[in-house]
Amino acid sequence: MFEFLKKIFSREGQADPTRPRPRAETAAAQGGGGVREYGRRVDQGPPLPASIRAEGPLEAQERDFVLKTLRMMVWAGFDTRKDILAAALAGLSEGEDAPYDSKLWITAQLDQMIAEKKSAETAWPALVEYDRLEAAFEALADQGVVTASAAGYSREEARAEVWADYGEARSAARKPGARPAPGVAFYALSDVESAIDGGPFAVSVETAVRGDEADLAARVARALAAAGFSVIAEGGRLRLRDFVWRKRSPF
Repeated sequence: MFEFLKKIFSREGQADPTRPRPRAETAAAQGGGGVREYGRRVDQGPPLPASIRAEGPLEAQERDFVLKTLRMMVWAGFDTRKDILAAALAGLSEGEDAPYDSKLWITAQLDQMIAEKKSAETAWPALVEYDRLEAAFEALADQGVVTASAAGYSREEARAEVWADYGEARSAARKPGARPAPGVAFYALSDVESAIDGGPFAVSVETAVRGDEADLAARVARALAAAGFSVIAEGGRLRLRDFVWRKRSPF
């Protein structure tokens, strides 16, 4: 369930989850002009709460992994408090057998972040970006397009899952009167993570028949525009302009 979290710090050819690349190094490599933390520069605006800044009992690498995992999962909005805590513990070398003070520190960080998220949610509109994305995907599904939201951590994982769903839809389309699905539209958890960090967010579009790319991309773009998004076509991806990820959490 939490395999995708290990990939937050471990892309192919890079370090394992217990050896994360520091956020400052990532920002410098991208020329970001400063360390970015969930849509803002860390050196701008109010500082993080003292409880979040506190080093705690963990070694630096594990502490970085835990804080990254907690922030991403809390603000992504898909997981319960119990699941987020389990994911953070799973990233420790001792796992569930971690010392009590480590578990206590992790729980304190998580509860602080949950409180901040709940506070932010009170100022959100009734329909947030996730809701509007789901509405667009439902409209596309009514047109026969197979869709998948946050289907896997990487784009490759999400692609594999949505095309598996496409295979099932194709089998159903063999029934009398059914039409074949024209293609797929999806986004991955890595797209969500990018948006949480203030980066771009895009929906991938792929067709079953070569030559239909422009038609399907236009169809998906219309559905996204109808949901209130400004869409920019970039190859086989539709980037949403000025996109901010917001999804209410189940806690």
